[in-house]
Amino acid sequence: MVARAALGVVTLISVACGGAPVSSDGGAADAATSTADASPGVDIDCAATPCVYVRAGAGGAGSSWSDALDDLPDPMDPTTTYLLATGSYRGGALAGTIVRATAASHGDGAGWDDAYDGAAALAAPVTLATDDTTLDGATWAGFTLTADALVGGCPACGSLRVTGARVTVRHLRVTGDYQASFGHSVAIAGHDTTFEACHFDRALFEDTFGGEPAGTLTLRGNLIEMPDPPDDGAHRDVFNPYTGAGGWSLVLERNMFLDIWLFAFLLQQGDDLGDLTIRGNVFARGGGHALRFGSGSGGAGTVRFEHNTFFETIDYAGPAATHRDNIYARRAEWTDAFGGDTVHLSGSATTSAFWDDGGQFVDAGDPLGPDGRPWTDDDGLRLAPGSEALGAASDGGNLGAY
Repeated sequence: MVARAALGVVTLISVACGGAPVSSDGGAADAATSTADASPGVDIDCAATPCVYVRAGAGGAGSSWSDALDDLPDPMDPTTTYLLATGSYRGGALAGTIVRATAASHGDGAGWDDAYDGAAALAAPVTLATDDTTLDGATWAGFTLTADALVGGCPACGSLRVTGARVTVRHLRVTGDYQASFGHSVAIAGHDTTFEACHFDRALFEDTFGGEPAGTLTLRGNLIEMPDPPDDGAHRDVFNPYTGAGGWSLVLERNMFLDIWLFAFLLQQGDDLGDLTIRGNVFARGGGHALRFGSGSGGAGTVRFEHNTFFETIDYAGPAATHRDNIYARRAEWTDAFGGDTVHLSGSATTSAFWDDGGQFVDAGDPLGPDGRPWTDDDGLRLAPGSEALGAASDGGNLGAY
């Protein structure tokens, strides 16, 4: 069966998709510089957008750091930017632009102290129901949310529920504890929802995400992992809508899915979906498929798998799809949750590699590498010097995600 090793914390911020240029040492030339967490924070212009300053323990009116509020106001103004210093803050209904302040980017400097630059914890549950809300922790895990309370006490509603249109969540770490029940950490019912550079560490219940998205659901630059789940019969899928309306599209770019038990995306909606684009991702050490349509599912529009690395994870089962420039690899001892040993199951794969060992990777046993960060120069699933995948893609780049 698949090993369920615990994984380290990851740092990731900006995104570059697969097909990266080949470097002289056999890796992706931009692996460290394009996705390492070197950001000083979010650009903030308080002259263009009203800013409110929030610092736990303060007692002011929010006009500056020396006059900061002690918590987020309720209700919040959707046209305002709220700057948060390190500390713990309320959850509930959030709106506007909520940004963690950093030493390099914190709006008006009056009263600022660099000690205010640190992670900020939001209390569960959180709801994002106002259109165009942005929640941005500025750097990796700048905002944290422990999934230990539910929206309306409803497992299907999760600890974070998105119902507004064009909601964007960045740099948030959500931590669950594998409670043995139907339910999700995050419930999505909004139009055009985006999660970027977030870390989802274990599901609260069975799945990381659930619900019925609309428009396009975009996951970009995230780490989603489920190390050491209990043997309680639950799937532990990344996303499982169970049933519901189709019509929505899915974009997965430059994510890492590690130790997912059982499926990453199990799509069981009755209606047809829109387009599915799966590009530049790593799926490693999974129990089942990276993406699988359930027996009662509808179809989909265009389904494309490009520049992904599937390591000891079954790739796909569903409607006709295009498979191009991917790597499918396993070690000899690996079997999936069903006892199979095949990584690529469905359809022809153009200009792709099929390996029965991990020898063409730097270190297949350690996908994140010693620094615990994806897309850096020590990642274990980078291509080893001399790998046949270097420069072999149809676009002139490397096969796979690196």
